[in-house]
Amino acid sequence: MPGVRLTRRASGWVALVALALTVSACSSSSGGSNVPDASGTGVGQAVPIPGLSIAAIACSQRSCLAGGQGSDPAQARLVTTTDGGSTWSRVTDPLADQLDVAALSCTADGWCLATGTTPGTGVPGALVTTNGGTTWHQGYPPSSAAPPSALDCIADQLCFATDVGQLLETTTGAATWQLVATMPATLSTVWSLACPSALRCLLAGAHLTGPSTSVGVLAAASPGNRWRLDPLPAGVGSGPATAVSCGGPMNCVAALNATGSALRSPTASASTLVSSDGGLTWSTGGSLNLNQVLSIACASTKVCSAVGTTTGSTSGAAATTADGGKSWSPIALSFAPSALLSTSCSSTTRCTAVGVQTLLTLLPA
Repeated sequence: MPGVRLTRRASGWVALVALALTVSACSSSSGGSNVPDASGTGVGQAVPIPGLSIAAIACSQRSCLAGGQGSDPAQARLVTTTDGGSTWSRVTDPLADQLDVAALSCTADGWCLATGTTPGTGVPGALVTTNGGTTWHQGYPPSSAAPPSALDCIADQLCFATDVGQLLETTTGAATWQLVATMPATLSTVWSLACPSALRCLLAGAHLTGPSTSVGVLAAASPGNRWRLDPLPAGVGSGPATAVSCGGPMNCVAALNATGSALRSPTASASTLVSSDGGLTWSTGGSLNLNQVLSIACASTKVCSAVGTTTGSTSGAAATTADGGKSWSPIALSFAPSALLSTSCSSTTRCTAVGVQTLLTLLPA
């Protein structure tokens, strides 16, 4: 199961409150205006490190890691859970104090890469763990200019990252990085990166079409080649493509957001896309209860979670699919968090999601 990346959004750093959420999705819909029912309950827990603002979360099969920016220079920047999010504790390795984490990605067996900046200096840095976050060693960041905008580790020591206009790769566990491909010059924003194999990567972003306009785009590259823009199905809208995830080498799910005044519409929703050929072609997926999808995580070729903001407001929302994105069931929360910024899955029965002052444990039905 590929690791799922989380990058810092424009809304800023994220403070952590942990919640255990039990979810039972009752039905699903493949389109139209009917919204399926769902139920859920949540219990909050304060962050174990006061002043830590969470920016990233990533899960392996053994644990989940959350990292961010600390208010104290000597404060640990990483926390971990080994019980699915019920309890969280600080990472005690001294190196955890030396990186303001902006992005995390983990493989299934607990090999993880954290990237960010050195506290107080803003110099990019990287940390690597081989045991799910118990101990860490220093690596090299993909770029000396800034942390990557998106990150995906698909195997131990094998990661891809986006720099300004470039896709970079490490096969040495962040000891060295090399250029893989150059992005289209008109690509104005990169939100998400998913590499279904070592031979192919997909990104979700915005494509500049005029002096002040952009449209949603999915781009793909094979090592050694330039990115190409994937053709999208008719009628999916012109919002930015903000999330993409692959649950296997061929099965991928992506989302394009509603835009402009549609974000405030009580009926507007993001468009979802599905691919069964590794992103070569896309078809329209099922309807969602979100007007902005900020992250998608696929735990398998069938089970994925999506998080963002709910239709008609800026409150947080989440949804799950059990058929690879063809239909989605909303998760009705017993509280009203702010926007959920990202999600990551440790198995097909448990995912996590992070938002402003919120960390959720999602149990897809």
